[in-house]
Order: sequence, then structure tokens, then C-alpha cells
Amino acid sequence: MYLHLGGEVVVSSAEIIGVFDINIAKNPSTRDFLKRTQSKNMHVTVTLGHETKAFVVTNDKVYLSPITGATLRRRSISLLNSIPREP
Repeated sequence: MYLHLGGEVVVSSAEIIGVFDINIAKNPSTRDFLKRTQSKNMHVTVTLGHETKAFVVTNDKVYLSPITGATLRRRSISLLNSIPREP
């Protein structure tokens, strides 16, 4: 399964570690994490001129998304619920 993060960017749900609202970037430890990942060129900007509303942490990248964290979480739950279950 893949999660659409905005623009033309999709990531495998198996790679996703977490989906976070950008509001938590006010926390000093979160800010430090984002600065470290940016300095290591791990950021992928999906916003394309739009405001960053969430960031998605994967195994090797941090995606900055224009879609809210709540919407991304709903999409991921919807994906999980769409998987056929065996009887």
C-alpha cells in the first residue's frame, strides 16, 4: 500500500515510521531532529509553494507535506481498512 503525501509523491506504507503535524516542530527536540535531518539532506519537500502542514518520517527520509497530519492519518487508516481480510 502507498500513501499520497501531496503533489506527485507517494511512499510505501511499510516505510512510514510516523506522521506528525508541523505544530510539534515548536518543541525544541523536534526542531533539533528536523535540523539534523535537513543538514544530512534527508528532507524531501512536497509542498511545492504551499505551506508545510505535516512531516512524515520514513526509514531514510523526512517528507514535508502540504497535507495536514490528520488527513494523512485518515488516509493511512482508510488504506488499512481496504485490505481484504481472509475468512
